[in-house]
Formats: sequence, C-alpha cells, structure tokens
Amino acid sequence: MTDVELASFDALVKEDAKFAQEVELNRQLKSALDDWKSMQLRKKLRAIQEENDRRPAVQIFLRSQWKAIAAIFAAIVILSGIMISRISSEPSMEDLYIKYHQAAKPIMIQRSGNVNPESEQFGKGMQFYANGKYHEAIQLFSEKSNNTASRFYLGVSLLETGDCTKAAEIFEALQNEKVNLFVDQSEWYLALCYVKAGDKTKAISQLKRVADSQNYFNQKASELLAELDPKN
Repeated sequence: MTDVELASFDALVKEDAKFAQEVELNRQLKSALDDWKSMQLRKKLRAIQEENDRRPAVQIFLRSQWKAIAAIFAAIVILSGIMISRISSEPSMEDLYIKYHQAAKPIMIQRSGNVNPESEQFGKGMQFYANGKYHEAIQLFSEKSNNTASRFYLGVSLLETGDCTKAAEIFEALQNEKVNLFVDQSEWYLALCYVKAGDKTKAISQLKRVADSQNYFNQKASELLAELDPKN
C-alpha cells in the first residue's frame, strides 16, 4: 500500500467497527494459518530427522546380517572343500580292484604223445585263457567243472569278464575244500570279487580272513584292507 492508502485504511478501521472486526478476524486467521504451516513444516523436518536417525541403525543391522551370512557361506565352502578333498583322496572300490587285481598266471601244459582228452581240453582252454580270450576259455573250462584247476580258472575267467556273482560262487566252494592246491588263490580272488562288485562289507570280511591266516596273499590282503577300511 501507498502512504495515502495506508492512512485511509487506518481511518476506516477506526471509524467502522464492523470493518475493524473483519480486519482483526483476517489477522487472526492469517496468524493461525502461519502457525499451522509452521507446525506442519516442523513435523516434516522432525520426520526427516527421525528417518535419518534410523537409517544408520538399519544399515548397521543389515551390515551385520550380511557379515553373518558371509561367514556361514564361507564355512559351507570350507566344509565342502574338505569333504570333496576327502572323497577325492579316498580311492573307489573300482580303483582298488584295478590296483590289486592281477589275473592268475596260466598253467602251461606240455604236450606229449599220450594226452587224454580231458587234459587236452583243459590245455586248449588254458591257451584261450593265456591269450585273454576268456569267453572261449569259460566254455571249455565249464565242460570239465569236476577238475579243480578247471574250476579255479573258470572262476578267474568269469571274474575277468565281469561276472562276479558266478565267479564268487566258484571261489566260495573252492575255499571250503581244504584239500586242494587252489585254496589260497580262491580265498584271495573271492575277496577281489567282492571288491569289484562293490560289496564293501563282504570284501572287508573276506580280506580279514585272508590277512589273519597263513594265506600266501595275506600281505596283499592286509594292504588292500587298510585302504578299503582305513578307520580299522
């Protein structure tokens, strides 16, 4: 307002009581409105301040949670590494079979003028066996299964072809026949049958039997047993 307008306004306020009341009412409303705006502003500022105050605590909490999760993850990784290392360091039963297995040496039959048919057939089977033709050897050895040597080499041939079940049956029968030349070999090859078949319980039991006896293969049995069952 100009000075003239301000003087006229003051004079009107003094002369007109109703106008003066309206002016006072407007002043009070403006003051109240200013107070309300100020209060709302303070509330907003307080809310912003409280939010800022809470944020570090939340960040610290989240940071601590992430640290805990990271520690757990690291522990899992370490334990997994240890387990994998142990598993990888322990040879499988197949690995042990390959390491300790060796096919029995063939018996070479000297030919002479008077060779009976049974010996001749066994000799042919042994030739197949010596040349690694185990299926052909099995056929000939099976025909003379009453012969101890034929039975033993039949069992070995079956083992070489992967038929552990039939081979084990033959070796079990031979090891129980105490009076024959193939008891030691039969006990040892029976253990190898169980190892190849993956039957750890039977393999351990059979290896203990061989290792604790005067068997020719007792030293090998002890070594294989130590690798197969290191805890005992």
